Amino acid sequence: MFQYAIFKEYAYDLKFKKLIWVFYENNDLENLYSEINNSILKSYLNKNNFSQNLKNNVTEIDNMFKSKLINEYQNKKGKNKFSLYNFLKLKLSRKVLNFKTKKMNNINNLYNSDNPQGAFNEVNFKNYFLILKKINNLLKNKNAQLLFVYVPENKRYKEMSESYTSQSEFNRKKILDFVSTENIEFVDIYEKFSNINDPLKYYPFRIKTHFTEEGYELVSSFIMEKL
Repeated sequence: MFQYAIFKEYAYDLKFKKLIWVFYENNDLENLYSEINNSILKSYLNKNNFSQNLKNNVTEIDNMFKSKLINEYQNKKGKNKFSLYNFLKLKLSRKVLNFKTKKMNNINNLYNSDNPQGAFNEVNFKNYFLILKKINNLLKNKNAQLLFVYVPENKRYKEMSESYTSQSEFNRKKILDFVSTENIEFVDIYEKFSNINDPLKYYPFRIKTHFTEEGYELVSSFIMEKL
């Protein structure tokens, strides 16, 4: 939902031939499961012309960030709990699309899912497919193409339970089948990595969820083959 909203607010009016849409199997569906309950984000999905005109409200957004960061620092300064890492990573930036809500504290609950497993139910898949279909249609209207990139989590290459393996493969097949049905071009990084000896070497310390520098270079090369 965030990706779709960001695209509509900031990217749709730009000139480009292809849009790279990355799906990460570790948490994208779980994020959607929580995001779908946010009234503002739902408006992007349910109202074709909905917009907060964010790119023309930069000053207001910047002032909101400054205020929140200052409050964060002041509240935690005396407790020695201020996180320089969180500050530098700008963890508040993902909340920009909610800047018009009356109670900013409600945003902190946006990702708190009471039941992460619910992320893999049929309703959640349906919502995700609706997002893909909508963005694909928007791109067709401007003679652009969608390139879908399926990124696996590192657990795929470890010894996991049979239930995890079967669920992950079921989800992957379900998503890529839909993408194929919609005639959306895609890159399956899971399949690419399956042809590589020891793909875990492309994850920091073989345990982190993001790639190493070499891993990102390799994934980028797979994507570039489609551009």
